[in-house]
Amino acid sequence: MNVYENTIQNYGLCKEGYSLKALIFDGVCLGKKRIVNTTGQWDGSIPRYEAQASEDGWDTDGCTVWGTQNCIETLEKHRFGVEKNYSERYTYNGAKIQRPGSTPDFVGAVIDELGLLEEHEMPFTKTYEEFITPRPLDDASIKKGKEWLKKYSFSYDFVFPYKNKMKNGEKKIELMKEHLKYSPLGVSVSAWYLDGVSDTYIDAGYENNHWCECYGWNEKGWKIFDSYDNSKKILSFDHNISTCMWYSLNHRMTFRNIFNLLIHANK
Repeated sequence: MNVYENTIQNYGLCKEGYSLKALIFDGVCLGKKRIVNTTGQWDGSIPRYEAQASEDGWDTDGCTVWGTQNCIETLEKHRFGVEKNYSERYTYNGAKIQRPGSTPDFVGAVIDELGLLEEHEMPFTKTYEEFITPRPLDDASIKKGKEWLKKYSFSYDFVFPYKNKMKNGEKKIELMKEHLKYSPLGVSVSAWYLDGVSDTYIDAGYENNHWCECYGWNEKGWKIFDSYDNSKKILSFDHNISTCMWYSLNHRMTFRNIFNLLIHANK
């Protein structure tokens, strides 16, 4: 058992204050729905594990950043054969996140505006005081981050938003399985209660307090890639997932990108 099991605490998921972009386009597909993985299983493309909390015990409350970037890195590896490790600190400070956290759509909007910076350009730090610098981001880092946007067009949308009236059941399961063909999913969960009988994580009646990546399913439930101790978990199909998002990542059609796509397609 890891240290986060059977406890209730905030991990960085806020449920209010969705971005203006999300409010305007709620229910409208921001990216073209394109099947890029017919199986809906992303096991072979999930990134290496990175913790959102330090070894010294302080936490960023940045689950919305970690979960979103994990989905993007998985999608980029699967679609384009590119394995990257992006800086959560860059996105965290670009979003000006303060404890207790942020909303997942706002994080998506920040990535859509500022792009992504590689981890070595702005790595994790020993202290939280260091982690929340620079704020505001310096111009040189933003310029490098926006180079990612010259390569990719990125968008996101809700499979179902917070405060939706959809009950748990087959409709939710079918929706998630369908959207897993388009991308790995960002999901809100109640972390972390292990049911010893089914060996899956249940919500135990608690509200969602965490954001992470769903990368498929098996006969027991949803496959979850987490940003804490036990990075892979199985979430019960009955778990109350109140918010779910999917992502679109496409190459911008420059000559260089078309050439790289052809090379990757022929491998």
